[in-house]
Amino acid sequence: MNDSPQSSTHKLDLPEPVTRGIDTMMVETANDFATLARAAELDPKRDFRGRELRGIDFSGSDLSDFDFSGADLRGCTGLNETLEPSRFEGARFDNSDARYLILRGHTEQTNCVAFSPDGRRIVSGSDDNSLRIWEAQSGEQLQVLHGHKRPVTSVAFSPGGRRIISGSGDSTLRIWNTQTGKQLHVLQGHEGDVYSVAFSPNAHHIISGSHDNTVRIWDAQTGKQLHVLQEHEGPVTSVAFNPDASRIISGSHDNTLRIWDAQSGEQLQVLHEHEGTVYSVAFSPDGRRIVSGSDDNSLRIWDVQTSKQLHVLHGHESTVYSVAFSPDARCILSGSHDKTLRIWDAQTGKQLHVLQEHGSDVLEVSFNPNGNSIAFDASQGSVWIQFLDDQTKDDPQDTSG
Repeated sequence: MNDSPQSSTHKLDLPEPVTRGIDTMMVETANDFATLARAAELDPKRDFRGRELRGIDFSGSDLSDFDFSGADLRGCTGLNETLEPSRFEGARFDNSDARYLILRGHTEQTNCVAFSPDGRRIVSGSDDNSLRIWEAQSGEQLQVLHGHKRPVTSVAFSPGGRRIISGSGDSTLRIWNTQTGKQLHVLQGHEGDVYSVAFSPNAHHIISGSHDNTVRIWDAQTGKQLHVLQEHEGPVTSVAFNPDASRIISGSHDNTLRIWDAQSGEQLQVLHEHEGTVYSVAFSPDGRRIVSGSDDNSLRIWDVQTSKQLHVLHGHESTVYSVAFSPDARCILSGSHDKTLRIWDAQTGKQLHVLQEHGSDVLEVSFNPNGNSIAFDASQGSVWIQFLDDQTKDDPQDTSG
């Protein structure tokens, strides 16, 4: 069944305070938002929660006093200019004109989020000890995975999307089947909270970083521990593989990044420049650069071959918790304690966009592999998806001031 409007006439299912004052309310064309606004004047709260409001053009409209939480807004247009996410929680959309989806289900703070390789699903982890799998376009919750005994701090899909690896404050990693939700393996060995996990691009190995100051390499099929890397002098907060699975990068409370041989576990390089904990690290899609984020409020871009620092990215006003390269390597995304996400030019380090201010920290960010959206958690029990328009992706405007 086609959910888009079938004609230019739409009956508005208005809240009871409105319908008491108006026997019949019809919007004769799909762009008559003014009629809806006048009707809402009869409702002091302007409360349209859970109502069916299809086919309305919101272009240029001020929605600051309206509550559309849970409303059916399929077929609506113009939301790109007007959408205030806090007033649209749980609303339904059927097109990318909507800038946000807000995924609610976790009962406590969300800590981590990742897209599946095909971009169709999202996995999140929370202080409620659960993982949840979501449909990335609609925001529908698909599965809830229980097993961890303490908060889930890191999640990642396998390259084929059939498995998920999670790390937790219970000192374990767990491998899950994404189709059945069944727990396949429990990986034990760390002696502290597991802060970061990743699958290798060839799906052969898993790496983890922990409060016990170690990076560990595991066999992804059997869960067997293969190597313990012990050079860091503080908790390891972030780990990542390069694209050909030959190198590992790690970031730590010791203010360093370290590059390791993924087969032998040998330490190859140590990168010193950050003046605080390195909370997040990522390789570029071609493996030639690394980006890092720190509680010195900066991002830094590094050349892998020379270990040289190429750029220092200033703009965030507090700790940078998470960084990610876009799939085409043109942009870098960052999330921070200053409650903003920022997009940067990956070649020049120039700040391009401050995407959104939030009511809480942005703890982790993730690019959809198709490049059309990003996911992030705002640490309040919700996961947010922001759809990127062509201007943001292809012709960004400088907002650095």
